Amino acid sequence: MEILQPNEGDIDIGRPMMVIIWTLYAITIIIVAIRLYVQAFITKRLGLGDAMMVLSVASGLGLCAFLTVQRHYGLGRHFFFLDPHQKVMALKYSFIGQPFGIMGPSFGRMACVILMLQLFGTTKWRRRGLWFLFWESLVVNAVTIILIYVQCEHVQSLWDPIGYPGRCWSPKVQETVGFVQGGLNSAVDLVLTILPATIFWSLQISSRLKLGLVVLLGLSIFAFVACVIKTVLLQSLGDRGDFTFNTVSFFIWVVVESALVSIAASVPLIRPLFLRIKRGKTPKDNKSYEMHPYTHSSRYVAGSSIKGAQLLRSIDDDAINNDSK
Repeated sequence: MEILQPNEGDIDIGRPMMVIIWTLYAITIIIVAIRLYVQAFITKRLGLGDAMMVLSVASGLGLCAFLTVQRHYGLGRHFFFLDPHQKVMALKYSFIGQPFGIMGPSFGRMACVILMLQLFGTTKWRRRGLWFLFWESLVVNAVTIILIYVQCEHVQSLWDPIGYPGRCWSPKVQETVGFVQGGLNSAVDLVLTILPATIFWSLQISSRLKLGLVVLLGLSIFAFVACVIKTVLLQSLGDRGDFTFNTVSFFIWVVVESALVSIAASVPLIRPLFLRIKRGKTPKDNKSYEMHPYTHSSRYVAGSSIKGAQLLRSIDDDAINNDSK
C-alpha cells in the first residue's frame, strides 16, 4: 500500500496526548485510591467490586504505558515520516496495548454492576439482568481481544507484514468488531445510568434527595458519551496508511472512557469520607458510620435488602438524615 506524503509536513500531535492521558489517569488513581480507603477503613465493605476496580485501573495504566512507548516510536507523527523500524515498533506496541484499552473499561463496568447489585439486586429478574451485564461485559470484550490476535496467519504480521508475510483479514474486520463491541459497551453504560434514575424517581422522597441520588449513581452517562465517541472514531484502526497520526484522537478517547468508567463507579462510594471530614470525626471514630438498616420505611428503598439499604445509607446518609427531619 502506497503511503502519500502529507502536505502539512512532519508535525507532531503526540505531546498534548501524553499530557491529557497521564493527567486524566492521575486523577483517576487518586479517586480510586480514596474509594479503596473508604471501603477498607470506613464502611468496611471491601469486596469483589473493589477487586474489579483495581483491575480496571491496572489495565488503564498498562494502556497509558504502551501509548507512551508508542509515542517514543512516533505516535502522533505522520506514518510517512517514520523510518521502517519506528513503523514496525509503533504498530507492534499498539496491538500489544489494545487489550489493556479494552479490558480497562470492561472491568470498570463490572465494578459498577456489582455496586448496582448491592443496591438494587432485590428481585430475581433484576439480579439476573445485572449478572447478565456483568458476564456480557467480560465475554464480549474478551472475544474482541481474541479476534484481534487471530486475524492474521502469523500474529507478527499485524505489525510487520513484510518481515512476516501471511494472510490476514481485512482491517475492516477489526473495525466492524470494534463497532459491535463499542455498541454493546455503550448499551451497558446506558442501562447503568437509567437503572438508578428509574428506581429512585419512583420513591416517595423529596425531590432534592431524588436528584442527588440519581446524579450520584448516574455518572456513567459520561462514560456512555465517551464510549460512543470512541466507537465513532474506530474507523481510524482500519486506516493503516497513516496509523500513528490518525489514531491519536481514538486512543485519547479510549483513555477518557476507561477513566470515566472508573470515576463513575468510585465517586458514589467515597461520600462517607467527605461526611466524616464535614462532621469533624477522627479516623478512629466509626460510630457515626455504623450502617443502620432503614428498609422498614418505604420512604427510602421499598422492598430492598438490608445490605443494599445499608450501602445506600453510607452513600447518602447526610441527605437521608436531612430528608427525614
